[in-house]
Amino acid sequence: MKKSVAIIGGGPTALIAAYFLSDQFAVTIYEKEKTIGRKFLVAGKGGFNLTNAKKGNDLIASYSPSVKVRNPLTTFSNKHLRMWLAQLYIPTYEGSSGRVFPEEGIKPISVLRRIEYNLLEKGVHINTGYELTDFNNEQLTFANGELIKADYSILALGGASWKKTGSNGNWIHLFNQKGIKTSPFEAANCGITVKWAPDFLVAHEGKPLKNIAINLSGQELKGEATITHYGLEGNIIYPLVSLIRDELNKNGSALIEIDLKPHNTAEELKSRLGNSNNYKDKLQLSPQKNALLKQFTTKAEYIDQSVGIQKVKALPIRIEGLRPIDEAISTVGGLDFESLNDNYSLKAFPNVFCAGEMLNWDAPTGGFLLQGCFSTGFWVAKHIALNEA
Repeated sequence: MKKSVAIIGGGPTALIAAYFLSDQFAVTIYEKEKTIGRKFLVAGKGGFNLTNAKKGNDLIASYSPSVKVRNPLTTFSNKHLRMWLAQLYIPTYEGSSGRVFPEEGIKPISVLRRIEYNLLEKGVHINTGYELTDFNNEQLTFANGELIKADYSILALGGASWKKTGSNGNWIHLFNQKGIKTSPFEAANCGITVKWAPDFLVAHEGKPLKNIAINLSGQELKGEATITHYGLEGNIIYPLVSLIRDELNKNGSALIEIDLKPHNTAEELKSRLGNSNNYKDKLQLSPQKNALLKQFTTKAEYIDQSVGIQKVKALPIRIEGLRPIDEAISTVGGLDFESLNDNYSLKAFPNVFCAGEMLNWDAPTGGFLLQGCFSTGFWVAKHIALNEA
């Protein structure tokens, strides 16, 4: 008779763990919502980045703390993920900025259904409407009163963002009651708060700042941001959130510098301006870039060409805060790695394994979050299988 594995959660971490354990174990997934993969589907609304094509150490360096997720990412890399998806008849392609997507015409719901179909074919049982309320080394307790015994358990309970999908982070209270070390959840991959002048906002809310660079503490990123009613949003912002958070926690605010013309040197800009200070026309600044320059310079600085050029290349903007968790794409915080063995089993309950976004790691958007979930899910599945080899 096969030994049993109970997996709590119905996201990508749970699904891949179930797939790779199903040949050797009797596997059952317990999901508290009515359907599995709800956050999986939400992730696909802005373009379904299944992973990122960065290789080796470049991929690992995108995660923090990278040393804690190196082994899972190496054991089940983006190459392994794409090969697995291909086996499920989900071909992928590499798009812009190294992002990997399902081939055109394959929607997120189709990806989920193909994974689910394969799980059912392999004998995995999927139970919905099961909310975990307690656990120990041999038993799980659910809100409906059921007690489930399992030889091994995998907790893939998720982070605290996208509450409408059921990912609310409330499990952290149960862990704290058991004396298992956790860190409070904080917003990651979220927008930043800037005090805009009312007239600036009326004219430019929703407009993009294209081809800019942002510098913070010596780290520079190039890309695009969007002006919002609260500040700035976009893929150039998200990778800087952890640094901004550190500055906010230390000083109460953070200062970024925006280069409005990152592809030109100060000398080139001076040559193009000649004796003029008509930055908008001579430097071909978009209306929103020019308005941004005006908001964050004094009239005297704007008129003084030498100072104006410095501001075009490094416009200081003070960040007042981060957007709340409810608006964040992902969170940091959760289960601390010091509570885990190297195989991601709990030190306090060695037959209980944890993986996915409930662990205290961070990564930017662009496919890294899903890759981290798949890799850590495979990692715990591998080690449960090794226990019985």
